[in-house]
Amino acid sequence: MPSFIERIILKILHFFMKFLPMQKKIIFMSSRSSMPSKDAAMLISELRRTHKDYLVGHLCVPASRSFGYFAHMCTQLLMLSTAQIVITDSVIFPVGMFRPRKNMFIVQIPPYTGTFKKHDLTLLDCHGGYTRHQARSVHLHRGYDLILASGEGAAKEMSQAYGYSENKIAIHPLPRIELLKRKSYGKKMRERIFAAYPQLREGRNIVYCPTLRKDQKEYYRESKQMIDLLRAHSDINVIVKNHPSSKMDVLERGVITDHKFTTFEMLFAADAVISDYSDIIFDAAVLRKPIYLYDYDLKEFSAAHPLYKIREDDLPGPLCETPEAIEKAVMEGSFDFNKLDRFLNYNVYTGCEKETEELASFIFDSAAKKRSI
Repeated sequence: MPSFIERIILKILHFFMKFLPMQKKIIFMSSRSSMPSKDAAMLISELRRTHKDYLVGHLCVPASRSFGYFAHMCTQLLMLSTAQIVITDSVIFPVGMFRPRKNMFIVQIPPYTGTFKKHDLTLLDCHGGYTRHQARSVHLHRGYDLILASGEGAAKEMSQAYGYSENKIAIHPLPRIELLKRKSYGKKMRERIFAAYPQLREGRNIVYCPTLRKDQKEYYRESKQMIDLLRAHSDINVIVKNHPSSKMDVLERGVITDHKFTTFEMLFAADAVISDYSDIIFDAAVLRKPIYLYDYDLKEFSAAHPLYKIREDDLPGPLCETPEAIEKAVMEGSFDFNKLDRFLNYNVYTGCEKETEELASFIFDSAAKKRSI
């Protein structure tokens, strides 16, 4: 969050930068990591392939801490003053602070297929969110021409989270949906995982991917009870995929705590998925994996982190609050795929033929339409 002095300096810089000539550039910006996400990398590659007369690049958080974030915001401001198309997947403060140039097109794509947790404007003055004063000081989320959502349910949530009417929300799946649907990619990923963990070729592979919790000790205790029950069955392989920021590994004999693959990649080796409030559930639903929700702390977690989906009818699979309930649901083997399909159809559109190609064309065509008005 830029300070008052930093905002003043940025305003002075913007006064001069807005006179710079616009160039045929398409820039992806992110404040989430130092490298583009899988979705962004696929989209950038496609834009480079189809629009060779444009400079297509990315501007992510600097990996070196010696390069201050204020200097990074100055670079963001320069790109916002000269690029024709800007794509973001996170909060870029200069986007809201300054009105975009007339022929510039700015589109926000979600960093996930879907989410359970409320965020941005629906989380003001709450733990983990911005304060109302902070949101006003940087005009949070002002400036977008278009906001993408993965499905009908996500569109309503994005409208609330970003403060735009639903006619500004376009339903379009992310490039990762193309990977989830591509059988050759899934087969290749499974073989890579099985080569790293040959024992997964036999039995049922249960991937446990919980969200990050503040109380890591409680998470370890509750997770261990559930895992102990599951690993007692000789035909069950338990693979734990902790949140990247978690510092608590479940180190038990007969349990794989994986650090070689991403959670997204590990889904392809899963016969079933156990999670709670993690956004990865939406990707698992696209793969039509049985999903079991281990929400032992539902009341406490939803009080600290407001959720969009807490009703049983909104979820893709059974909600279990005890280790015994999870074990029973998994071992019974029965799963309501009709419920999962209802969840998927409402939250994620999967009707595209080539998600990445169609998304690149949609963004470019939308930008051209704005310039022609």
